[in-house]
Amino acid sequence: MKTKEILLFLGIIAILLFIPCAVKAANSDVTLQKIEVTAPAEGKYTTGQEITIVATYSGNLQTTQSEPRITLKFSGSTNQPEVTGTISGNTTTFKYTLTDADKGHLSVSWVTGINDAAGNAISSVSAPTLEGSKITSNYQPVTWTDVSNKKIEIKENSSRTVGESYDLYVSGITEISEHRYFTYIVNGTTKVQVSLNSAGMVESGNVDYVYSGIHNPIHTDGSYRIDKHLEKSGDLYLYILETVKNDTTGEYECKFIIDGEKLDRPDQEQLGKRLLMYFNDNCTPSLFVLEPNDISKNRTVEFKIGKIEDSSILKLIKDGNYSGMQKLLTYAKNSNAIYTGTANSDGSGATALASTLNLTDRDYYFVYMKLDNENGTYYDVEDVDLYQAVVDKTTNVLIKQTDSKFKWNIVENPTSNETIKTNTTDTTTAKGTIPQTGESIAIIAIIATVAIAGTIGYISYRKNNY
Repeated sequence: MKTKEILLFLGIIAILLFIPCAVKAANSDVTLQKIEVTAPAEGKYTTGQEITIVATYSGNLQTTQSEPRITLKFSGSTNQPEVTGTISGNTTTFKYTLTDADKGHLSVSWVTGINDAAGNAISSVSAPTLEGSKITSNYQPVTWTDVSNKKIEIKENSSRTVGESYDLYVSGITEISEHRYFTYIVNGTTKVQVSLNSAGMVESGNVDYVYSGIHNPIHTDGSYRIDKHLEKSGDLYLYILETVKNDTTGEYECKFIIDGEKLDRPDQEQLGKRLLMYFNDNCTPSLFVLEPNDISKNRTVEFKIGKIEDSSILKLIKDGNYSGMQKLLTYAKNSNAIYTGTANSDGSGATALASTLNLTDRDYYFVYMKLDNENGTYYDVEDVDLYQAVVDKTTNVLIKQTDSKFKWNIVENPTSNETIKTNTTDTTTAKGTIPQTGESIAIIAIIATVAIAGTIGYISYRKNNY
């Protein structure tokens, strides 16, 4: 019995001695301070290159019982080699030679097997930040899309029923499968800056892209309508961003394959074809913006109506000489107005002007129009057009020169700069019961015709009967 009791006592002592050691080993105060690549210098390396990694701790390490190990990781492969290190003071040094299986950016996924100087196990560390030189193993660069034969065009789109519309065409480019492309159009010199998410999509940027897609995003066979960019002020620049996942690193890379190429803005239409204003029977204006514009957005135009007193301008316009419209623009901008107002492209706020305008029937008027550029946000557009007044008991309206009711009534060879009309009736009046001059001339002509006809008839009668 004594032997059994002695053995039991010794066993209990052994357990009591072991438990404090185990608890102490799990609670070492020494911690990992940093782990870094000390050699070689930051860069891209291939198979056979030796990498040196040093882990630094807050206290000295045990050199006899420790089995320091780290597990390496490469972003472009599944290979995760385990490396054994050597201890000196409070550091552990690991050396590893790159292999063909190592592809991508180097990182550390695990540090373990290290004791402090007292023999207590230091807690293992998962995925510590690897400092020092950034190492990429067996890097293979991305093959970017060839744009040497690119052709960029802005073409008129004929599908719009009112006004001008344009499309952007980019041809001569063959997209690469699995690559993504993002098209940007920028007004002004702001350079596009972007960042990608883990899926290779544009996550944020200082400018929004106008089109994204896969496999056929650059519209080599299609188009992107750019009216809403053409209406904005400033020169236009095209950017096309390409993104693709690098098989070496497993990360997405991007490049502007077209980096801020200036686009040729189409010329504005001729005068009389940029802004269109119609007046209905109550002389209420309706506005249409004919220059490229975002038709979903309401635009406001300031307009000015005035009378044309220069017949030389009218003669040029009648003869189809475009210089007449150019002269009319200058004339309108510098002439007095009989009315000024605003009109909106969405028709809101329209005001009937029939009772406001004091028009003279068949006289000529100009309407000068200028789009509100909203403090320089939009491209400046101004226009002028020729109108004629139609005034009677029920109508007081302006009609455009393209209207079928528009009638030219200026003399072919004016002797002054005043508009000279060839009226079919004379509106001057005399005192008393004398008819209007124009009407008396007509009556005299009728009497003369009757007298001549009677004389001829009488002579013919005498010849035939005598």
